[in-house]
Amino acid sequence: DGSTNFQSLTQEDTTASKADTATVKADEVSAAMNVRVGQTLVDNASVDFSDFSLPLPFRVLISKFGGSMSAIDSQSQQLSELNFEGQVGEYGLTTLGGSLSVMAPTDQADIQLDFRNLNMIDLSPYTAEFAGRKISSGKLNMGLNYKFQNQKIIGDNNIVLADFTLGEQVESADAMSLPLDLALALLKDVNGTIDMDVHISGDMNDPAFSASGIIMKAFANLIIKAAASPFKLLGSLIPGGNEADLENIEFLPGRADLTPPEQEKLTQLSTALLQRPTLSLQVDGGYNRTLDTQALQKINVDNQLATIMGITGAEVGEEQQLTRKYRKGLEKLASQQLPETSLRSLRTEFDRPDPETGAKVFDELAYITELRTRLEAIQPVDDNYLQTLAGQRSAMVIARLTSLGKLDTSRIVSGALIEVDSTAEGWIEIPMNIIINDSPPEQRLDKPPTTLQPAT
Repeated sequence: DGSTNFQSLTQEDTTASKADTATVKADEVSAAMNVRVGQTLVDNASVDFSDFSLPLPFRVLISKFGGSMSAIDSQSQQLSELNFEGQVGEYGLTTLGGSLSVMAPTDQADIQLDFRNLNMIDLSPYTAEFAGRKISSGKLNMGLNYKFQNQKIIGDNNIVLADFTLGEQVESADAMSLPLDLALALLKDVNGTIDMDVHISGDMNDPAFSASGIIMKAFANLIIKAAASPFKLLGSLIPGGNEADLENIEFLPGRADLTPPEQEKLTQLSTALLQRPTLSLQVDGGYNRTLDTQALQKINVDNQLATIMGITGAEVGEEQQLTRKYRKGLEKLASQQLPETSLRSLRTEFDRPDPETGAKVFDELAYITELRTRLEAIQPVDDNYLQTLAGQRSAMVIARLTSLGKLDTSRIVSGALIEVDSTAEGWIEIPMNIIINDSPPEQRLDKPPTTLQPAT
């Protein structure tokens, strides 16, 4: 019912009413009793801790509990030193150390409490209460350091979970909605161990103060932060890793090849995923309708010019623009694709007066630029074209990740072909997604895809 048997050790003074008590003069109040104890020894004690207020009744036994507390003097500022240990369950251990003011522990104390090799299944009632899930397996090591100063508390909790897995759901009105599965997968290292630090602080004078509430809030914030920023957490596993950029892969408009910075990013991501074996990566293919369309239209014109000029598409560059061969190729292409445009009339629009002589001079560069602009604008680039480019980009990312030879292909999941609106200074920015290793088999790769050339 939320009460403890310690509460039965105190009694209210019923010999006088509250009104009578309020009239007692200060000099009639007895001075506080001075307490001095040389040392307190505990030998072969047992602690039976039971909590029946949880969805699952909970009980843990601490046996062979013993140790000592140094001298107590209520008139001294010297703190009492603690040194205790006990056996938890069959194979667990707890130790208690530090120092405190026994007469006013929340005014001054520095307590260290350690638990080692605790069976996590015994703690299922608490996870059921706060997270709505039982615990299937796991061992717990926990180091707690709590400092009290004038009713203020600062706590550092180092929690190490080994082989920890969650079990079935349990109905609990107080359970918080947390992305536990994803967060735990992010936190588990290659050995299946979770090592995390949870820091808390609070003021015990605050009417809303609740020690368990503060701890659970801190734990919930850790879980939410991990699940909300999975790539930032993965980036922290890499020495010198760029945490902010691992989430997105950037491509130049109209192209599917990976630039060197993106290749390095994928190498780092592969390294991080090796340290989190319960995670997979979903790779979507993306395109930006405006930027990719413009780039693909330019590439189409280059390729057609290359065919006419008898060169490769890569050779159609600025060095060709002022050649007669380049202009003739553009005009031939325009005569085929812009039949309504009179090239003779268009050329006259680019006759400029010479600043010195006043004679008409043909501005060839402006002419071929205008001609090319018109040709690029009419190049057909439909959704199938854009989705093909998106698919090539996804395949290039997957090929890079799997060609490194370390990351199992089953951990790369092919995603959807999507249109992206966000760009990074003219680059096509495509997000990736972290998922747990339980995706449908049909979405996984049986073998690395073949390496694709840049889109043409």
